[in-house]
Amino acid sequence: MKFALSSLAVAVALAAAAGASASRTSEVLVIPDGEFASHDGRPASVKEVDGRFKKWRLTPEGGARIVALHARYGRDIQVDYDHASENPELKASGKAPASGWIKTALTRYEPGKGLYVTIEWTAAAAAAIDAGEYKYLSPVFLYSIVNGDVFALTKVALTNDPALPLAVSALTAASAASLSRELGLPELIDPPTQTHTHQGVTMNKTLLAAALGLTADVSDETVLTAVAALAAKSKAEPDPSKYVAVATLTAEQTAHAATKLELAKLQSAQLTRDTDALIAQAKSEGVELTEAFEGHLKTVGEQLGVAKLTEMIAAMPRNPAKAGKTQTNGQPPKKSETGDALDDTQTAVCSLLGISAEQFATQRAVMVKTGVLVE
Repeated sequence: MKFALSSLAVAVALAAAAGASASRTSEVLVIPDGEFASHDGRPASVKEVDGRFKKWRLTPEGGARIVALHARYGRDIQVDYDHASENPELKASGKAPASGWIKTALTRYEPGKGLYVTIEWTAAAAAAIDAGEYKYLSPVFLYSIVNGDVFALTKVALTNDPALPLAVSALTAASAASLSRELGLPELIDPPTQTHTHQGVTMNKTLLAAALGLTADVSDETVLTAVAALAAKSKAEPDPSKYVAVATLTAEQTAHAATKLELAKLQSAQLTRDTDALIAQAKSEGVELTEAFEGHLKTVGEQLGVAKLTEMIAAMPRNPAKAGKTQTNGQPPKKSETGDALDDTQTAVCSLLGISAEQFATQRAVMVKTGVLVE
C-alpha cells in the first residue's frame, strides 16, 4: 500500500477550550503546516516508509484537499477518547463514545499555521477538559508513504498519551478500507503492485515501470527518479539549434507553398507562350492546320512539353505557297534544253519527281508527240 494512517498527539490549548465550555464549541489546530514528526521516531520508524523521509508534511495542496473532502463529506466526524473507536473490540462493545464532533463545513487551512477544525464537545468531554482530565488532541490522518504528504484527516481523539500509536497498530485492513470509503478516499489495497498516490490516483507499478523502460522489480525510488527526470525533461526549454518553433515552421511552410504555387503559374504561362510560338512558326512555314488540330497541338505542348511538340511539327508537310513562297523560292523559272521556261507548277513537279527541268521537258515533248498530252 502506498499510504498509511497515523495518530499524532498534538498539544493544544484545551484550557482555552475549557474557557469556552459554556458553548462547548472551540476551533483548534490539529495538524501543523509544513514538516513535522512525532518524538517516538515516526514517520521514519514506520516500516512502510522504509527511510524515504523523516518527517510528515502538510502542504497548501494537502490542506486544500482536506478542506474540500470535509465539505463534500457533509456530516460531522467523530472525536473520541484515546482512539477507542479505532479498536474494533471496544467499538463493537459500545465502549468508544464520542467526546465531540468535528463540524466538517467549518474545517479550514491557514498557510503557515496548519489545519484547523471546529469541534463541538459533548457535555462530558467539556467537563473533563474543564477538570484537567484531558490535555491533548491526537489527529488520525492519511499520508503518502512515498513522500510523507498528508492528504486526509479521518478522526481526532482526546488523549493524555502524546505519542500513542494505537491508530496504526490496532487499525485492521477492513476498518481502514471502511474508513477510506466513508470519506471518499482510495482504499488500502494489496498486493503491492497496486499503488495509490496521495491524490487518490490508482496506478499499476509494473505497467508504470515498463512504460519507463524499467524492470518489474525496480524500487519505488528508482521509479520516482525516472518520473522526475522525465518531468524535468518535458519542462526544459528546447535547443533552438536543433528545434524550430511550431509557429515559425508553419509560417515557413505557408511561404514555401505560396512560392511553389507562384512558380507553377509562371512555368505554366511560359509553356503556353512557347507552345503558341511553335505553332505560329509552323504556320509561317506552310504547315496547314485546322482549328481543331491546332487546339490538339496546344494540348500536346502544355501537357507533354515543347520537345514533343517540336518533334510532331517537324514531321508535318509544308506548303510553300501557304508560307508566301513560290515553287522556285523566288528564283527565275528554270528552262529546259529546248529553251522553254518551266512555270511554277512544272518546277514543283520536277522537285517532287526528283528530275531535272531538261528531263521534264524531254518527257513532256514525248507526251505531246504521242498525243498523251494535248497543249
